[in-house]
Amino acid sequence: MNTDSQRRFIAAAASARALARSIVTAGYACHAVDLFADWDTNQLCETTQAADMAAVVDHVAMHADHCQVVLGGAMENHMRRLADAVQDLAICGSPVAAIQKCRDPFFLHRTLTSADLPALAVADHYPADGKPWMAKPVCSSGGTGITRTGEDSPARVPATDHVYFQQSIAGPVVGVTFVADSRQCRYLGSAWQIVEPLGQNEFAYHGSIGPVELADSMVESLRDIGESLRQACGLVGWFGVDFVLQDQTPWLLEVNPRYTASMEIHERATGQSLFARHLAGCKNKSSTEGDERKHSGMFGKRYVFNDLKRTLAIDAELHLQLQDSGRGMLPKVTDIPREGTVIQPGQPICTVWSAGDDAESINLELVRKVRYLLIRLS
Repeated sequence: MNTDSQRRFIAAAASARALARSIVTAGYACHAVDLFADWDTNQLCETTQAADMAAVVDHVAMHADHCQVVLGGAMENHMRRLADAVQDLAICGSPVAAIQKCRDPFFLHRTLTSADLPALAVADHYPADGKPWMAKPVCSSGGTGITRTGEDSPARVPATDHVYFQQSIAGPVVGVTFVADSRQCRYLGSAWQIVEPLGQNEFAYHGSIGPVELADSMVESLRDIGESLRQACGLVGWFGVDFVLQDQTPWLLEVNPRYTASMEIHERATGQSLFARHLAGCKNKSSTEGDERKHSGMFGKRYVFNDLKRTLAIDAELHLQLQDSGRGMLPKVTDIPREGTVIQPGQPICTVWSAGDDAESINLELVRKVRYLLIRLS
């Protein structure tokens, strides 16, 4: 285990378990800070539970003088607060300026169009042209707060500094993983995203299935987009991009300059952590570690949400059952809550996993596992 100050990392995220696993598997010391402090995160490293994302940022700020910060889910929305709290913020990843650029939908649109690459139209107010548009919060993650508006959805979302509008098109959503250094951007792989309604959110992220074998022409287009983003934003290390695929064209939805949920799929397929690749990119070195597949077929994960319309307490029996499924190199259940954890309606309980030869059968098995667990809990 690497423990010197230059090789200690804080994994900061809404849920840090997968990111912490990537860091620890690569051989580095890690302290995870997130909203859940799940049992299996605690098995990996020291873990701190925060009440909300503001508290995550505040805890990271207290320790940022002797650890490098590695960003996970939702942290990209809190960079101003973190940068204000830490004078010389040491991010193991893209710098704050790059993060701000790639999270600006209007900057992204200009970047893509200037490079003659596919770009969905964006607007700072509802265009009222009768066409389908998505009203999207500037700061959101996991599909939270996205609403449909247009001729078939007449509800108007008032334009504010916190909401913008993006052209809406139909098609499957894919999460793409890139790793960059100062010279080039490498395409690592793709995974289908499971996007379904959850409560008030019509486009909530529920999981991923992959790796996906895309046509060579599609991969080449993705490489071109990734390289354009690297050059324009100054991205380094790993970053993820969500696309809608329509008629063999990838349409960019958003850029996540951090470890993403899809990256865990890639790590299962290769049997290797991506963190070494990320570190190499941050140090302007190239690395091919993690390119070879260790496991054939595809892998899928799906979040289990509390849809029981009541609070849920994890009892000792269920916790032990989840523990048994959460052990080993390829656990069948992850993000396992601690015994006694109280889970509010609509909140995640855990993540179930499956493997197979095609996405459809994997998704069916994942749905079956979710239903079984919810029946057990009811």
